[in-house]
Parts: sequence; C-alpha cells; structure tokens
Amino acid sequence: MKLNSTHRRVMAITVLLAFVLPALAVAYIDPWDFLAKQVAQTNRHWQGFQLELDQTLYDGTGQTSAHHKIALSLKRPQALLLEQDDTILARVRGGQEDGAFKALSNDIQSLLRLWLSLGDATRMTALLASWEIPQDPRGLGRLDETICYIVGSTEGNEDRNQLWLEKWTFKPARIFKVNKQGEITVDVRLYKNDGVITEGDLPERIDFYRNGKLAERWQVRHYRRATLNSTWLSL
Repeated sequence: MKLNSTHRRVMAITVLLAFVLPALAVAYIDPWDFLAKQVAQTNRHWQGFQLELDQTLYDGTGQTSAHHKIALSLKRPQALLLEQDDTILARVRGGQEDGAFKALSNDIQSLLRLWLSLGDATRMTALLASWEIPQDPRGLGRLDETICYIVGSTEGNEDRNQLWLEKWTFKPARIFKVNKQGEITVDVRLYKNDGVITEGDLPERIDFYRNGKLAERWQVRHYRRATLNSTWLSL
C-alpha cells in the first residue's frame, strides 16, 4: 500500500508521541516539598504506637544466629522506649536521646529517628538535611515490585545517601546511606506498609542489610495505635 504525505506525517507523529510521552512521564518527579507534605499527611492521624516484634539475627552465611523479642513504644516527636527480651535497650525523653540510643547500630538509629519525624514535613526536611540527603536529584525505582520515589539520587546510583518512598502511599520504603569512601553504612528496607496487623500505618517487616547481606529482620507480631488519651504515651 502506497502512503501519501498526510499518512506519513500522521505515522511519524504517532511514533514520536509513543516515545516522547512516556519519557516525559518518567522524567517528571514531584518536588520534595510536595512529597514531604504528602508523607506528613499520610502519617498525621497517629500520635504514637506500641509494637511487639520478633527480631531475627543472621550470620554471614544467611543462617539464623539468634532470636529475640522486641518491644517498641513511641510518641511523636520526642519520646521512645526500646526493649529487647524485657531489658531496656534505649530511650528518648523530651527529644533527648540517651547514651544507649546512641550506641545502637546506625541503621536502627536511622529507622527510629525517621519514625519520630513522620507526620511533620518540617521535621522530615530537617532529618534529610542531617543525613546529607539533597532534595535533588529525585528519581523512580523499584523495591521488589513496589514503585518508589527516590529522594537524593536516581535508580541504580548508590554513591550517595537517599530515602525511598512508596509512590502511591508515600510510606518510607528504604533508608540508604554511604560514607565518604563509598561504603554502604545503612540499608534498611521496609515491607508490607499496607499490612493488616499494623492497620496500614507502619511496615510489618523491616530488613537490615549489612555488608551487602541480610543481617537482621524485625517482624511485627502486634500493633497498637495510640490515641491522645493513651496513658502509656507519657514515656
């Protein structure tokens, strides 16, 4: 079939749009100010929580090396109590972290500080600044099958600190940090943010990767959301 000039132009435009429109859609990433407000809005309905978790530790070969029971009580933005097997591990009171908190591994500290900051866009922005995560660049990536915003970097670039947020829920999905030598110091991955146990407020599984391998896993067994009348909020 012989095409006239009009048909050829229509086909050329169709082909061009097929390539250009998806590229434009991928290229645009919402600015950090918008993302921070969405994160705050998504988490503003809860004031605090109590979690009971199973903690599993793994050795360098991926075999289980230890099991513990973790209890975490948290009140945003300045109170926290972390216990392991009924022994107090760390505490935050009036926004002041005790010495035991600062002795926790860097990745656990990062997760707890993130949870204390949720619900407040200003605090979230200050936290990112303290982690040296820039508001630009931003990109899109996948954590398993979940599409995520990447704040501070782009997909596949692991040479800078970054925070991942689930694209459709704005829930934190990954905290990733490197040192000046390019070595990974924090890689925390948060799964099942839409789970039934945690009522869609928090992830039901948290994986801590160290030296490129799964080193620790927290699995939620019980979740209790706080209300303004919860007496245990006075930690």
